[in-house]
Amino acid sequence: MTNLMTISNSRLRLGVLLAFTFPCAALAQATHGGTLLPATAPPSLSPDAAQTAEILGLTAPIAKLRTMQSHSPCNSVMSPDELSIRQELSELIQASNLDVDGVLSEISNERNELGDLRTALQ
Repeated sequence: MTNLMTISNSRLRLGVLLAFTFPCAALAQATHGGTLLPATAPPSLSPDAAQTAEILGLTAPIAKLRTMQSHSPCNSVMSPDELSIRQELSELIQASNLDVDGVLSEISNERNELGDLRTALQ
């Protein structure tokens, strides 16, 4: 059961990682009484999200994307390089989610087989 919780936590970290990978809202400039406020820095990744990104090999693309986004306003059109990096990150994260689903399916199948074996032995 602990393994399932760990895998579920990994899926949650992937979701958080995806949300922080595209921090347009964090880079957006706000207005207050007609005065434009400076944009805030992109939020930093939590230690778990950073570790997950490192394991999945996403650290370099995330850093590159964050650098590109920090140099352009939120309402600007994305460059082809930015779109390419976002697509790459989305595909890698989706592939990781599918891998996790596959592992969960294998665990469920093995638990069912163990239950059947236990029943046969009784």
